[in-house]
Amino acid sequence: MESLYVNEVIKATKGKLVKGDQNFSIKGISINSRSIKKGDLFIAIKGDNFDGHKFIGNAIKNGASGIVLSSLFSDTQNSVSVIIKVGDTLKALQDLAKYYRGKFNIPIVGITGSNGKTTVKDMTESILSRKLKITGTIKNYNNQIGVPLMTFRLSKDTRAGIFEVGISSYEEMENLGEIVCPDIAVITNINIAHMQYFKTVKNLVNAKAKLLEFVPKEGVAILNADDKYFSFLKAAAKCRVISFGIKNKADVMAENIDLLPTSTKFLLNGAVKITLPIPGIHNVYNALAAASVSLQFSEDLNLVRDGLEDFKSPEMRMQIIKTKNLTIINDAYNANPASTRAALEVLRNINAKGRKVFIFADMFELGNCKASEHNKIGKLVSESQIDVFITVGELAGLSAATAKESGFDGNNIFSFKNAEEIREKLLSILESNDTLLLKGSRAMHLENILKILKDS
Repeated sequence: MESLYVNEVIKATKGKLVKGDQNFSIKGISINSRSIKKGDLFIAIKGDNFDGHKFIGNAIKNGASGIVLSSLFSDTQNSVSVIIKVGDTLKALQDLAKYYRGKFNIPIVGITGSNGKTTVKDMTESILSRKLKITGTIKNYNNQIGVPLMTFRLSKDTRAGIFEVGISSYEEMENLGEIVCPDIAVITNINIAHMQYFKTVKNLVNAKAKLLEFVPKEGVAILNADDKYFSFLKAAAKCRVISFGIKNKADVMAENIDLLPTSTKFLLNGAVKITLPIPGIHNVYNALAAASVSLQFSEDLNLVRDGLEDFKSPEMRMQIIKTKNLTIINDAYNANPASTRAALEVLRNINAKGRKVFIFADMFELGNCKASEHNKIGKLVSESQIDVFITVGELAGLSAATAKESGFDGNNIFSFKNAEEIREKLLSILESNDTLLLKGSRAMHLENILKILKDS
């Protein structure tokens, strides 16, 4: 982050200076009192289950030079150079990020969609970082707090920014779109996700499309030509549209696709052969989205190839783990119906030595669709040449029941309440040379069973 003066913070947040010098320089922004660095400005964020105001003392003790807060506290026993009072600290964080983003006249990429955001972001960075200094989202800091914090990572050396934008409502996209203001907007795909908040698919589609409103006329919208909402999104874009796809004619296409157990081969735009070090047709789409972004910076297809082939899969996203006796496909970072179907396709296409085992946990935030969507997964499992079906959670139990009703051998279905319960019995179910797929929503903590699997 480049330094900000206190008077800039006050201007951006419409705050009131309670203590300190307007010309005081801020070296960084933090909302975490434990990881704060000396000279940082600590913003005391209030959330549904936390209140940063309780940690102001710790922040000062750990080196904070300034505090942004919405309710005053006694400063008699603490030493801090700057105190700024605002009406809403989350809004202050977002407004300051918006101001800071405006200080950089560089290309910014905003990536949204129901699935693949993190993978597309990482693939794009793997390509462009070979030529440019890239600043982007780390891990999955893509929400109302994460995006502003990632914005503060921009620096004078940055030549392009790549930001992941994750939302649960229309209003959230309004906030994040204003912060990111992308020159290039990517919508990976639109599928059922977060329906607990969106309620209807129409609301979901409109919310994703909202990002396109923040792209200038001279900017670019990158859209999936095979997505059912492509025509709607294309019409919503007021800038140039670049399409990518496999089935329908597009500007950036993959042909001659070869789905292998742990990798995928394809021909990019009829010219360059690429071997992705990650399986699944859905990852071909992710690669095409990343290629589409990268080609806006350089037309060198060999650069795209080299970046994609050097790509390292994010943890818990189609991560292949081999133990002495097992092959584990850890795709348990999160789950919705579309990503679960994609993961099942990978397991189905694998040429495994032993049995294929699907460990499936509840998919959350599906609203009124939760029962029907879990039933659909159960039906799909019965058709997917899976040998053993293990479910974790009440909703995934619906999938197990549907799979059995659809003809799956009930002797090879095992259902558990939670990840702790499955830990006790899993090894007795598994056999040597089994290939396992782990898939479920993040809150189900399927990663908790990985340790016993790795030790097996």
